[in-house]
Amino acid sequence: MFISKDNNLNKAHIKYLENHLYILAKESKRYEVVNSNVPTEASISEMDRAETDEFIDNMRLILGVLGHKILEPSIKRKSDEKENLYILQDRTGIKASGKPISEGFAVLKGSKIADNVATSLSKSVINKRQLLFDKGIVDENFTFTQDWAFTSPSLAAAIVVGYSINGRNAWKNRKGISLKEIEAG
Repeated sequence: MFISKDNNLNKAHIKYLENHLYILAKESKRYEVVNSNVPTEASISEMDRAETDEFIDNMRLILGVLGHKILEPSIKRKSDEKENLYILQDRTGIKASGKPISEGFAVLKGSKIADNVATSLSKSVINKRQLLFDKGIVDENFTFTQDWAFTSPSLAAAIVVGYSINGRNAWKNRKGISLKEIEAG
């Protein structure tokens, strides 16, 4: 629950907030939003819009500090992305690209994953792969439809190749240098 310290939020402000928070939560795809109706956006003045957007920014900050990234995109793109880009190419020809992020490691949109998994792959990784399909993050062609964050390079690599693998060794930059070598650097 968030409140205004000056008690200056009226019904129009709340409708504006509800609409924008709904959109941010849906776009982040971090949690399942069960509200099937898109809240209507209220018409408010430009000044009120600026103040309400600042309120949303403060909500994002507080939620982030508390560890709830519900309103944050799964990863943020930067202009220097090619410099930090890593490739994982498996013996079967599967190819994915990704990059280290503050939360762990992100696999980028367009990356392919293996169409089957090794019997030795842990049940938790198999379940995480299935969840990516269920959420539409990986499509029926085994391709990431959006950038997606994982807690580690090894989890990202295992999701991609379908077997247990050391992600720090497997992810390599365009010069062929592994993430592990660069981190040791």
